Amino acid sequence: MQRMETTNLQFFRTDISPYQAPNFKELEINRLSKLSITPANKLTDADILITNTHTRFELLTADSIKNVKLIIHPNSGYDNIPSSFVRGYNFPIIVGNPVRAAGVTEYILSCVFKHYCQILERKSWDSSRSWKRQRLADQNVLVIGRGLIGNKLIECLSPLVNSLSCYDPFKGLEELVPENKNIVLIAASLNQTSHHLVNKELLSRLPKDSVIVNAARGKIINQEDLKDYLRENKSAHAYLDVFENEPFKVNEFSEFENLHCSSHIAGVSNNLDQLILDFEYKVLNDFLTHRSSVDKFLDTYSSLSLKNKLSPDKSFLI
Repeated sequence: MQRMETTNLQFFRTDISPYQAPNFKELEINRLSKLSITPANKLTDADILITNTHTRFELLTADSIKNVKLIIHPNSGYDNIPSSFVRGYNFPIIVGNPVRAAGVTEYILSCVFKHYCQILERKSWDSSRSWKRQRLADQNVLVIGRGLIGNKLIECLSPLVNSLSCYDPFKGLEELVPENKNIVLIAASLNQTSHHLVNKELLSRLPKDSVIVNAARGKIINQEDLKDYLRENKSAHAYLDVFENEPFKVNEFSEFENLHCSSHIAGVSNNLDQLILDFEYKVLNDFLTHRSSVDKFLDTYSSLSLKNKLSPDKSFLI
């Protein structure tokens, strides 16, 4: 289907993230100009609003976005978007889960392989040829969350591990059984049901040598409870890319040799800016193509529309 011709559509971007190139806004303007979409001088003129995790949605008034016809949020996380905002407006809000899904999956897998399968490099021949390690084939895995990332993890790890189970109450996977799970991988969104889901009670049911990886949202783990668990169980390890409070304080975790931290980089890569621009371009091109029939556009992006991520009672986003 050919894209409909349009004139004078304007977009407004609220923020860019620290990891994006200094000239990202210029690159974005050039890319979207190919769709005849130009930057708006102010928000009130915008037909398209592009946001990120730094956008203060609670400050967006009905008057300031009176001309907006579409919001693109090219981020995986959307816990900065109030459910009341999603309920209160009829225009589509499309989130960018696919943009970072592969990168975050790679990060989580890297943590797992580093822990269990880190290669022993040698400058000279080791005549003992020994490698004292636990094999993934003997491990039982719990994946929390079955969205894009959770599904990728399941696809990659299922052939390699002893057993794999998944918990996601919104996908009909309502049984959370941490017993005997050597590896816990968090791939869920942050909401009322996942806040501090990993807490003292759950941690007490894990084996004493479990490996926990969180590249989702910091507040899914009760950080103080995790610290206690790691103090008491020196053979357990946690790999955290996200934290309850970011940035974390200098030396906040210095006492822990079994806690491995990175700086919210799981979804970052050399080509992330290009992935974001490609996503924005595709969404906008499809939006223009189906501009006379928004329902067709929403059918195409049903899994990425925030309207479809409202909880059954519409009180929060899942």
